[in-house]
Amino acid sequence: MLTTAHSQKVPQMLTAWRERDIGNLTVVVEHTEAEPALARLRLRLRNEGLSWIAIRRSPANNGAAAPAAQFAPPTNVLSFCRSHGIAVLETGPLESASAIATIRALDPDLGIHAGARPAAPAADRRVSARRS
Repeated sequence: MLTTAHSQKVPQMLTAWRERDIGNLTVVVEHTEAEPALARLRLRLRNEGLSWIAIRRSPANNGAAAPAAQFAPPTNVLSFCRSHGIAVLETGPLESASAIATIRALDPDLGIHAGARPAAPAADRRVSARRS
């Protein structure tokens, strides 16, 4: 399972799958250099338009509940996995040669994208290529 340290998808997915036997699982957490704020803003505007600004500025749908009660605090992926006995592998950028070699050494049967930014297509092919 590929993710970032701040993604909420890993806890959500694993909580939903808790009754299933998913076998050996290793969560690969990608650590990247932080993008400048202006680059993040441009990317978000390109992907989501202006709608996210209106959503953030609008009052909560349920005014009766206190703001703290409406939203659960984010779960740290590393803490979640370690508290549930799930193996964690921390890497640099997924397209780096060291990350590709490390993931390949796991010999994964299946990769699940759970919040990591998409890797370069060449990196995907190198990770998923089967040994001859």
